[in-house]
Amino acid sequence: MKFTKYMLMLTAGLMITGCYNKFDEVPPLVTYDSKEAFEEAFPECEYKTIEELKQIYAQKTGDTSFVSGENSDWSDTKYYQFGSIEGEPDDYYIRGKVISNDEQGNIYKSLYLLDDTGAIEVRLTSGNYLKYPMGEFDPAVSPIEIPSTWVYVRVKDLYIGNYRMMLSIGAGPTDSFNKRDEHKFYANSSIDDLTVIAEHVFVGEPTTLVEGVDIPVIDETNYGTINGQNGRKMLGRLIYFKNLTCMYAGVLDQRGQTASGIGDNIYPSWLYTENMNYANGILTKPWYKWAYTEDGGNLYGSVLFSYLPNPPSTGMAAGAYTLRTSGYSRFSDRAVVKNGAKGNLLAIYSIYSKSWTYNFGAYQLSVSRYGDIQFADEDYMSAEQVKAMTPDGSNGTYRISLDSKFIAYDVDAASVVLVPRENAEEANVVRPTFYTRYTDGNPESPFDKFVNYPSFGALTSAIVFTVNDSSYALKAVGESVSFEAVTPTDKCIDYNEAYAFTLGMVSDYNYTIAHGDKYLSIVDGKLALTSEPATWRITVPNAEYDQEINSYYVPWVGVEDDEWGGLD
Repeated sequence: MKFTKYMLMLTAGLMITGCYNKFDEVPPLVTYDSKEAFEEAFPECEYKTIEELKQIYAQKTGDTSFVSGENSDWSDTKYYQFGSIEGEPDDYYIRGKVISNDEQGNIYKSLYLLDDTGAIEVRLTSGNYLKYPMGEFDPAVSPIEIPSTWVYVRVKDLYIGNYRMMLSIGAGPTDSFNKRDEHKFYANSSIDDLTVIAEHVFVGEPTTLVEGVDIPVIDETNYGTINGQNGRKMLGRLIYFKNLTCMYAGVLDQRGQTASGIGDNIYPSWLYTENMNYANGILTKPWYKWAYTEDGGNLYGSVLFSYLPNPPSTGMAAGAYTLRTSGYSRFSDRAVVKNGAKGNLLAIYSIYSKSWTYNFGAYQLSVSRYGDIQFADEDYMSAEQVKAMTPDGSNGTYRISLDSKFIAYDVDAASVVLVPRENAEEANVVRPTFYTRYTDGNPESPFDKFVNYPSFGALTSAIVFTVNDSSYALKAVGESVSFEAVTPTDKCIDYNEAYAFTLGMVSDYNYTIAHGDKYLSIVDGKLALTSEPATWRITVPNAEYDQEINSYYVPWVGVEDDEWGGLD
């Protein structure tokens, strides 16, 4: 089979200084229809499997167990440049099938390749899907087959290195300062120069990835085979995880339940590690979308999937995997699946750790496309649920104001009252929170509750005042409004239609509050239900504003930045 050769303009003087030695004669970028054709073009270049290349790294660096992933200094950042030792030209090439696609932005500047011995990441520039294509698949067809491409990588002058126990091929090592003035040490870097890429990475013939052959299948019966050092050769591979369960940990789920976190980690969440406003510079916050994409912030999200019955005590447990999604991916803003939902993931399997037994490491998954996340439509959180369950920066109490009057509970009078703005902070005044209604949709085990979570502005909610150990819900009776004692259990109260108020957004922080076809309003100085809507302003009081809590919604970028997102 013959392939058309693609010419690439090579510009003199664009080589990376100090990193590469230009080959005497480098042909333009071409496609090769066979291994023999490539070797005919480069007769001096010796073939190595991906595993053989990794073993060369191990021999040259002494990292024989592939555990030098500390990367806290140059002394424990391990890498090797092929051809850097006199008398050892290291003119090798590897040949692998493409198992990643960066079109949707979740895989970034990376090309993952697979051969019979394992997989490895090649760190390139963006847009790899255009040159080194990997197609889509039909999940209804079993076993799945995915169109792919063979790629040849000539590694002379490139670097192979270990970053937190994942090996990759790329340009020279690099380091940088993050916003906490801490070094970040990388064993290699992306090859951004198109000339250098053209000299080292070559397109091969079309091929196919087949489930069960090129794509291992993992389920509840064999997940223990890919963890730990015995599963090292599975790292970097595209794996079809079947019958995985989405598992929330340390955050409220759609039923109002909260399981324990995993150490300091919570799921689902977003993680921000370059922040000077906090002692350790790390934020981990509940977030019910695949990644954080708000107000110009684009941060990685983490969702836990597992074969285990409960959240494990460590992220290094067999059968527990963190799906990492970039804030720049095309699907970052979509809602995650519900706690307990079961489905399939087609994902690159990796590790982020300092050793095989490091308690705070994690087994991680990365999907190329949104379609690689395979769950039923009903398994996903609704937009309303996401909004209601995402903390908005307060401690759960709000000012609900209209005409300079606030709804509150007067402890001395033992009654719900309207408080003038100038008296809104009196010690005997308790402000309300919202308990949002949820149902699980299962007619055989109906779950119909109002669930407490510090958020407002979505779905139907009860307006509840917590006074010491007692709680009271605003209650609609005809056109009148009163209150009634309720007993929260596990952050929930039983559903009662009389407590059900629907918040309708008019503009930022401005809402109508409806009960049925009537609207909450003020008549003759008292709360009442009327036919005409009134617009209430729902805000977080200044006195309770907390910069760290509010970072649920606003990512901080430095100590000089004291803006607080427009909340009152």
